[in-house]
Amino acid sequence: MVDAAHAAWLRAALTAEVDRYAAAHPADPGLPHPLARQRLGLPEALPLAALTGDGLVTRQGRIYRAPDAEALPAPVSAALDRLLKALHAAPFRAPTRRELDALGLTAESLALLVRRRHLERVGPHHLAVGALARAEARLGTLPQPFTVGECARALDTSRRVAVPLLEALDAAGVTRRHSDGRRTLRPAGSRPLA
Repeated sequence: MVDAAHAAWLRAALTAEVDRYAAAHPADPGLPHPLARQRLGLPEALPLAALTGDGLVTRQGRIYRAPDAEALPAPVSAALDRLLKALHAAPFRAPTRRELDALGLTAESLALLVRRRHLERVGPHHLAVGALARAEARLGTLPQPFTVGECARALDTSRRVAVPLLEALDAAGVTRRHSDGRRTLRPAGSRPLA
């Protein structure tokens, strides 16, 4: 139970905090829940959803102004379009940090794009969504077992990308790493349950 007047004050204060955070973080304008609680001195027992409304929405542990929760910030959207165009031409050529910087994609904006499922993070790299499934399909055409170099050639990428991609496939049970470093694609029916 929260006093109605105090709840109204908290809603106004939360709106102000969301606005302040959005102004300081245009690449990802959503105020994280823990920071909202800290700034307003709110206990864990009070659900933040009780204070949203009036144009505020909660998405993936962050509070946004309603328009910001649905649309990407314009510069992030434009950069994403350019990145996806490059990844369409070469799906496994993950951009370097320098290339991401040139596009204007900060760590904060990349995190937003991964959370909203516009990109897939594979180790330290960012690829188009579905990259692991596409890699699995291509690796299925290789003679088994295969090396990291053979994987890199099949995916038209570098070892810099192939190694973390294979590690992600290993972790997902899609591939099995042998003691000599080669991998074998596991048949779908023999994979461990996630």
